[in-house]
Amino acid sequence: MLALHGADDQFVPATDLEALEKEMRDGQVDWKLVKYGGAVHSFTGWNVRGIIKGAEYNEKAGHHSWGAMPQFLAVP
Repeated sequence: MLALHGADDQFVPATDLEALEKEMRDGQVDWKLVKYGGAVHSFTGWNVRGIIKGAEYNEKAGHHSWGAMPQFLAVP
């Protein structure tokens, strides 16, 4: 499971991320959590600009996140 997260996302409390990590460990899931500095909620949504306070497109984080998916899914 791949989770891509805006490190400055105010909609997702740190306790939720900790719970996700615990659940993944307890379930022995193949997982990865990537946090993008300077990114908030909906950082890949180019069309959310100015619509929801605390949700904003971040071109750099969005670009990196799209690259993270095929890398994660690649078979070693």
